[in-house]
Amino acid sequence: MNKNIKIRIEDLSLKNIDDLSLCLSREMRENPLFKRGIAEKKAWAQAVIEKGLPLAKIAYLDSEPVGLIQYRIKPDEEIVWIDCIYVRGEKNQRKGIGKALLQSLIRDVRKPIAILNGKPPRALVTYAFETKAGYPQHLFYLKMGFKKVSDEDPHLLYLPFEAGYVYKPKDKVYKPIREDEGKAVILYFPDCPFSYYFSDKMRSIIREVAPNIPVEIINTFEKPEEAEKRNSELFACIVNMKQIKTFVADEEAFKREVREACSNLI
Repeated sequence: MNKNIKIRIEDLSLKNIDDLSLCLSREMRENPLFKRGIAEKKAWAQAVIEKGLPLAKIAYLDSEPVGLIQYRIKPDEEIVWIDCIYVRGEKNQRKGIGKALLQSLIRDVRKPIAILNGKPPRALVTYAFETKAGYPQHLFYLKMGFKKVSDEDPHLLYLPFEAGYVYKPKDKVYKPIREDEGKAVILYFPDCPFSYYFSDKMRSIIREVAPNIPVEIINTFEKPEEAEKRNSELFACIVNMKQIKTFVADEEAFKREVREACSNLI
């Protein structure tokens, strides 16, 4: 790492909100699905900022946005959840940008937080999902002092701020409701510019496997009650009253689950 590099970290605000989707290339930004994803994420982020809540930090080299860390406070668990950390482009790798972003967040969250009753969080928690580019996220977090929640899943990690604290995830279990019978419901949350893109991809695959069942895509930021009444996460795919657990990136496994879920309908 070049010690002469000057990395500037700024909290997300209405002033730099357009830098929040820096993970998309210029070509991707021309895709109508990503255009929608960018617009929906901006609307969501603006609403969060206007409530006075922190949301993300952006890293700059000179005036160029080169990285971000996005996070959210979860009062019910008394933690701060890191949604993602991202450094743009090979030329910006190994310059300490990710480390600077994470250290800035750690400094901030060690202070009292109003919606946590004036206390700091008990831990930082993240799911360090695998990507095809860059240094493996889970190894980065482990290097920065995070711990594994369990040996079964090396990607669910936490950094405790209390002695003896161990993070225990609160998993939601989908509650089948009768209105989901004979149809597909895709719930998505617009906190990522890829959210609508993946939702549309799920819809296309479901229509390929089961062309006769209706498919509904629901933005859970606009309609949170749709996730609440199903006891579901904000991002979920339900087919014929069964939750599809495979992520759509694994197309063949996703198709198998969809086929099994609607076997009585095809």
